This record gives sequence, C-alpha cells and structure tokens, in this order.
Amino acid sequence: MGSVLRPVGQQPAAVYWRRRLLVLAVLLAIVAGAVWGFVSCAAGADGGAVEALTSPVASPTASSAGPAACNPANIDLSVVGFQRVKTTDKQVFQVTATNSGPHICVLEIKPAWLVLTVTSGNDRIWSTQDCDKNVESASATLLPGASWEGSVDWTMRRSSTGCKLAKSLLKAGTYSVAVKWQTSSAKQAFQIVEP
Repeated sequence: MGSVLRPVGQQPAAVYWRRRLLVLAVLLAIVAGAVWGFVSCAAGADGGAVEALTSPVASPTASSAGPAACNPANIDLSVVGFQRVKTTDKQVFQVTATNSGPHICVLEIKPAWLVLTVTSGNDRIWSTQDCDKNVESASATLLPGASWEGSVDWTMRRSSTGCKLAKSLLKAGTYSVAVKWQTSSAKQAFQIVEP
C-alpha cells in the first residue's frame, strides 16, 4: 500500500503520478465510450419499435378510411315525373340512385355530376347544366341495394346558360327527360298538355 501512495524508483514521484493519471483517464474514456454505445443502441431499438407501432396509423388502410366513392358502373338510376302535365303547371322529377354493387359506398351528388335534360325530339328544351341552383349538392352512404332519392323541379320553361328562362309557354306534345350521374343514365317520356 505504501508503494502505491509513495512510488519507489529512479524517477521523480511526479512522473509516476502522471503515468497513473494517464492510465486512469484512458480507463475512464473506455468506460464512458462503452456506456454511450449501450445507451445509443438502446435508444435506437426503442425508436424502431415506436416507428413500427405508429406506421399503420400514419398510413391508414382502406378499411379504416371508410367507404370508397360509388362506382358509376354500380349505380342504377331512374327518373319519374308526372306522366301528363299542363303547360302552366310545374313538373317534379324524382331521381333515384341505387347501389347495385357488392360494397358500401359514398354517393356524391353535385350539379356537375347529376344532370337532367328535357328534350322534344332533337330540340333541347331545358337542362340543369344551365343553372347550378337546380341541383343541390348532397352526399349519401349507400349499403348494397340501398337508394338515394332526390327531386328536381322544372317550371316548364326553356332554359339557357346563366339561369335564364324563356317567358313563353311550351307547346303540347311528347317530351323526354334524361338523367345522368357521371356515366350512369336513365330516361322517361311524358306528355305536356294544354290547360
């Protein structure tokens, strides 16, 4: 014990103390490096586990995102109105969209997507495209076989772009209404009669 505290040799005592401090510093550096390496590895392993657990939340699957938009190929349209209507009355068209597909889906109704057009032969009489106010935007989640129903009123006047309506009454005769939602469509004929 005395030789440790009081170095014995030809060199001065200060030389031995410097050597001992140097060895001690090297040992401390090695221990500190080992501790730092262990902590870094542990933190990296924990970070990977958190990333793996949170990655499904960051990238939701189709099932957690809710139903998809309805495919036009799986939407069956129908349109009905008064079969006989007077030139001075109002026509009301009832539109039905039925999900004929095997999956639940979301039906989006927008003026640009749901279009009704009345014609007489090749003569275009009226269309919802002339005025966005004719069709109200809506959204409906449809189970397989379920339907959305909406109504569109027509004042029995010719229309033109910018929500303009003719003042003159239409002539009596056979007319046809066509409804289109994206690529799905339906048609029905009706009569306009004198009052």
